[in-house]
Amino acid sequence: MKLILKPTQSGKTKYMIDKMIEDILSEYLDNDRSREIINCIVTHNRNILTTQTAVRIKVAHPDILEISSKSNNFNQVYMEITLKKCRTITMCGNKIQILNMSKIIEFALAHNKKVRVWADEIDYYWSTFKDIIIDNYDSRIKILGLTASISNKMFLDSGGSLDFIHLDVPIGENYNRYEDNDITHVKCDEDISIIDNYKNWLNSQNFVADDNIFLPGTHKNISHEELKNDCFLRGICPITINQHGFNIYLISAITPIKIDITTDMCIEQILSDIRQKYNIDKPIAVIGYSSPGRGITIQSPNFMFTYACILVNSSNACTLYQLLGRLTHNYKNLIQNKCKIFITEKIDKIVKEMEYKAVNIHKLNTETETVTYQTYKKLKPQSEYNVTEAYDNKELCRQYLLDNRKNTIVSICCYQLNRVNNTIKYQDPNNTSRTIDTPIVKFITRDQFKTLNWGFKNIGKANSSPKARVMPVLDINNEVKWIGLYIKECFSITD
Repeated sequence: MKLILKPTQSGKTKYMIDKMIEDILSEYLDNDRSREIINCIVTHNRNILTTQTAVRIKVAHPDILEISSKSNNFNQVYMEITLKKCRTITMCGNKIQILNMSKIIEFALAHNKKVRVWADEIDYYWSTFKDIIIDNYDSRIKILGLTASISNKMFLDSGGSLDFIHLDVPIGENYNRYEDNDITHVKCDEDISIIDNYKNWLNSQNFVADDNIFLPGTHKNISHEELKNDCFLRGICPITINQHGFNIYLISAITPIKIDITTDMCIEQILSDIRQKYNIDKPIAVIGYSSPGRGITIQSPNFMFTYACILVNSSNACTLYQLLGRLTHNYKNLIQNKCKIFITEKIDKIVKEMEYKAVNIHKLNTETETVTYQTYKKLKPQSEYNVTEAYDNKELCRQYLLDNRKNTIVSICCYQLNRVNNTIKYQDPNNTSRTIDTPIVKFITRDQFKTLNWGFKNIGKANSSPKARVMPVLDINNEVKWIGLYIKECFSITD
């Protein structure tokens, strides 16, 4: 089995379709044309994603069958394969359907067919898929896993390493990453519920009529109901996407309008013209956690999120990155304004690290394309901190940080200067000093200084390091200047 790791919304499905077409073309060019290829596609355990995948694949592969809890006619599948009318089958990634896939694989192999298994969002159903498909068929068929997020368990179950397919260009030039958005850190009030924190955030914003808001709530449907009611009272048109379906709640309607996701329409298609179709002149809030939180495409050139608030109480890196991945897209060249994302510092850090891994794993210089867990774990982005302008006086720089970064969690430390040998000594807020002096840094430009990454290590670590530093540098005339280093602002929701 090999893995294709690509960032969220960067074109995994397109990659899969292109490869499927290549396989079919090579089949006709091959001297042995007797063995046709049967493509089995597994998706995240949501019918809504299976439908989206099937709709997209139908463009290139009209002879597709969708296996679900609603349609499970295996006699039809077997007949279609036998009569060479079916080349592609899609199904959800739950245990029942994966067991059904094993039956289809056995039938196809018994009838001298080649089988390709495409496991989309493989990290979600990894354990079941490995036990039933990988362990039994990896040596007999071609298995490809596609995902934007790799779990630690996948490495553990595979002996500490995984095989990846190298991609020269994992993202397009118009791909808008999560980190490309306008991100603001917020603090949750721990004395109230997550939903009440969401409501406080809604109360602090001034939305306009054409704003589109991503408001996932939590994994519980009751949270979606609470947020829906709160939005409705605020004059915001709520749309819920969860196990209860796709529901629009028009401000002027007494009862909600429910839309069924059919096999000929995806969520992005519905939302692209939703304002015009239903004459909506209010802000729209898309509410939902699990159902739209993985694999689903929501945004399009006609429907882009302008606001998002993520306050979930979770530390699952895969889940969080997939959730925030709904805010990534391939329309960077078309948008005028960035989406304003309000998120806790903890989740922001997790998501940025996961995105960094997905983008940069292909830059690893590995001839075998095998990546160990230790190598994967070390793939982390450098922390981005702001650098002030240069000040002639240390106290002026310190005062600037105190006066202008008052919404930042600031605990300023300074570096003491030894002008005789141009070295500095660390001085923390508790007046304890390091015993080893460090050479002073040559000051060139702010951007060049930031690339040195000197003085940034451990800034902002919880309960261990200060959030800002004042340190001396030498300018081009060898004169001492003072600069401040600080992390991004962290506002509380009620500010």
